[in-house]
Amino acid sequence: MRIERIARERMRRLSMDPPASPQVEPSTVLAAEHAIAGPSSERREVRSVRSTTSATTRLRLAELEAAEKLAALTRRELEMEVELVKKRLAAEVSVIQDDQESVQDEALHDEHQHQHQKRLRTCLKGEAREAVAALLHTATDPAVIMRTLAQCFGRPEMIIDKALDELKLVPRPGPSAAELNNFAVKSPMKNKLI
Repeated sequence: MRIERIARERMRRLSMDPPASPQVEPSTVLAAEHAIAGPSSERREVRSVRSTTSATTRLRLAELEAAEKLAALTRRELEMEVELVKKRLAAEVSVIQDDQESVQDEALHDEHQHQHQKRLRTCLKGEAREAVAALLHTATDPAVIMRTLAQCFGRPEMIIDKALDELKLVPRPGPSAAELNNFAVKSPMKNKLI
């Protein structure tokens, strides 16, 4: 748009200039020279119309070229600014998307924690439930509940020792099949393991 305006201005200025060599009759030029110089041979320097017109035209062309260069610089500056704004926008969009993803991840994580708590509340029975009852009723992280259960029940040597102690307390079954059946049905170990 600006370039078109400069081109139109250039054409307008060039059409306003008088022709480089004015259409003057030769007899008029000679008479003018004799009138200026007078009868003596001394002549003063006369500026021609052509040199004045050429200087004006060159000056106008130089102004137009400077305006074109200024317009090109302005256009480059605007293009660079547009690129900079696009890069900043892209950076801000990526930051916003990252924030949005982290919020979604947190929401998904919270949903998973809620589901794990719900499963723990329904699955835990007996001593395990009693050990973490206070944690189950509060909004505690399921990882904390699992660590507590591991501390209470997750030491294999303690579990084995406890099971062996209970086995030592169980009376021996007799040699008959009926006594063996009673032992299997009424065993205190069976109830604890299941």
